[in-house]
Amino acid sequence: MKKMIILATLLIGATAFGANKNSSWAEISNDNKLVVEEPHIHFGNTTISAFEVCIASDTMFRTISKKQTYNRVSNGDNDNWVPAGKKHLYTSRTYKDEICEDTSDSGCTMLGTPWTVIDVEYFTNYRVEVYRASDISTGDNDNSMYRRPRFSKSYSISNCR
Repeated sequence: MKKMIILATLLIGATAFGANKNSSWAEISNDNKLVVEEPHIHFGNTTISAFEVCIASDTMFRTISKKQTYNRVSNGDNDNWVPAGKKHLYTSRTYKDEICEDTSDSGCTMLGTPWTVIDVEYFTNYRVEVYRASDISTGDNDNSMYRRPRFSKSYSISNCR
């Protein structure tokens, strides 16, 4: 009986406090009192959470699960998107970005400022911040710069199976 009371107390305590930095990512994701600030990776014209991506090769990412794809069908002035099946999506582990070369006080706000295109590699290891859902503001007066994460936890994109 004493063991049952202790076990019940532990279970109630774990539920009351919810997921924490020692919890698995699955437990954290299933805790509706938490919001995970997930890193995202661009796959063409869409972005996908780094939690849904794996490393396919030295140069490519792949979605872990197959994603619905669509074909565009044009009917005169109207375009319709028709489901075309599901498949894994692939994208490069590098992307192009522009950096400003202007070191003056005006920075890159002036027209005609020199920019350079560089190749940037996506991270595969992240420090992910986790917030209480009640701390997230969704209105016009979003003070997100003042919110503090409940905790942060590392996440690494794994190799595809």
